[in-house]
Amino acid sequence: MRSTVPRGWGGSPRTLPALQHLSLRLGLQGSLPAGWSLGFRRLRSLTLIALEQPAEATRALPAAPGRGGAGALPAAWASGFLMLRALHMNGLGLSGPLPQAWLEGGSFPSLAVL
Repeated sequence: MRSTVPRGWGGSPRTLPALQHLSLRLGLQGSLPAGWSLGFRRLRSLTLIALEQPAEATRALPAAPGRGGAGALPAAWASGFLMLRALHMNGLGLSGPLPQAWLEGGSFPSLAVL
C-alpha cells in the first residue's frame, strides 16, 4: 500500500499543538508537505522512513506522477520547526541538493541530528 504524507497535520499550529515526536513509516507517494513548517511548533524529532514495496506489488501499480519518491526537500521547512532537534529520513527517493534556505543562518536553530 502507498500513501501520501498528510498535509493537514502540520498546516496549522492549532493541529496537534503539543506533538513533540512524529515517526512515520510508509510507502510514500507524492511530495513532502512544505506547509508542515507552519505547524508542529513543539516538534522535537521527525522520522520519515519509506517502506520497501514488494516487487510484484510495485509492478501491478500503474505509473503515476510523483510516485516512487518524495522529490526535493521543502525549502519552507528551514523557517519552521524551531524546536526540532533530530530529523531522520530514509529511503524517500529525494532528489537534488539541500535547499539553500536550509544552509542559511537561523534555519533549524535547535537541530542537532540530521
